[in-house]
Amino acid sequence: MIDRLWPVAPCALVLLLLAGRPAVGAEGVEELLPANTQQFLILHVQQLTASEAYKKHAAETVKDLLARDEVKDLLAKGGIDPLKDIDRVVFASPAPFNPAKAEGMIVLCGTFNTTKLAFTALGAALKYKDHVAIVKDGPYRLVKLTGGDLLLKQECFAAVVDAKRIIVASKQEDVRAALDRAADKKPPVVKDKALLKAFADVDPKVSLVGRLDRGQLRLLWGVDDPVAAKMIAKVNFGTMEVRVTSDIKFTITVEMGDMASVKTMRAAVVQFGGQVQTLTSLLALTDPRAKPLADAARSLQVSTKGRTVTLTGRAPAELLAVLAKLVGQ
Repeated sequence: MIDRLWPVAPCALVLLLLAGRPAVGAEGVEELLPANTQQFLILHVQQLTASEAYKKHAAETVKDLLARDEVKDLLAKGGIDPLKDIDRVVFASPAPFNPAKAEGMIVLCGTFNTTKLAFTALGAALKYKDHVAIVKDGPYRLVKLTGGDLLLKQECFAAVVDAKRIIVASKQEDVRAALDRAADKKPPVVKDKALLKAFADVDPKVSLVGRLDRGQLRLLWGVDDPVAAKMIAKVNFGTMEVRVTSDIKFTITVEMGDMASVKTMRAAVVQFGGQVQTLTSLLALTDPRAKPLADAARSLQVSTKGRTVTLTGRAPAELLAVLAKLVGQ
């Protein structure tokens, strides 16, 4: 979604208009998500920015990014300081996620000045007529964002639910339905109840946490590999956790459908880890900037418990600097 909206990406988070009917629902996320949600990714912004690793290795790069003229101006007009006002960002989608269609929803949770957001949206609609428009949908007015790709004009729709929640979705009907549920205090409509439980059990002390559907794992692993496809078919789901403190600890777990497939998956993960170690070690020899990646690869460990296979590792805090610079580019 974001890559197709690059011409307006710097302002995509603030080009929003207050919904026509005020929502009075709880400040949760589950009731906003579309029924076909099958996976999610949550970034706890405040936990991340409070960490020693972030302050030492990424804070200045992010500060410089937000200080760019086009970004700084729009954030100021919208009354948003992302590093203070946004508590968490939730990405939810059906599976597998298709970048071309970019189906799904993004929910920003925090504290927002709805009046400033409304005026910013109106101003943006006048200034960026090819990319921003205000559309009326029943009692609501939404912001329609259109990307600049001539071959694939991706569209998405955004709205302020209330002073605590902002939503962006690829389908207008998903935004309208989410606003209705929030206003009427209706329960979640997500069909996957196990996913809802996993969502409710998320630890807010984890910087980044996600749950991926089998279809997404197959796409990531190698959709054209028949061996991988057969193995992934035995997977129920996968989870990931990244904890950023003074360094970076990560855990990736897959739950298998039966005990017989655990051994096969463990062997595959061990092989994958070995390949990553070899590749990153060679890369670090030619480019010192890759050393944090090589250090992380050498820390990889694989374990099993019941029907789960888990990959854990630790990366030096310097890896955040590398990632922050990539985002800045």
